[in-house]
Amino acid sequence: MSGFAEWVAHKRKQRQAAEATQRRRGRAYAEAYTSTERTYQPGDVFQITPEHKMAGWVGCYVYATAIKNFGIQGFVAWPKTHTQQAQAFIRLLWSEIAFVESSPYRSEE
Repeated sequence: MSGFAEWVAHKRKQRQAAEATQRRRGRAYAEAYTSTERTYQPGDVFQITPEHKMAGWVGCYVYATAIKNFGIQGFVAWPKTHTQQAQAFIRLLWSEIAFVESSPYRSEE
């Protein structure tokens, strides 16, 4: 086997191991999510914790638009101008967020 083929095989094994680890972590977070007394819903507000490791996001409040087994999808809003709002969409793991409260402005579907 050539050096390049060995390198490709090594990288493939690394990727497969990383994906398996992520699946295990996802199941653990999903179990933690389902074992809580509260069921989270779209519209709930979460705060990004230091476990997110991206300092610019830590402390921001996230409005959840979807609850997933790995965590949440949602957005952080900030004023763009005095009359317009800007939004940054983000996906977060359960380990990276803390529940704050249900939003009083939850959109009814």
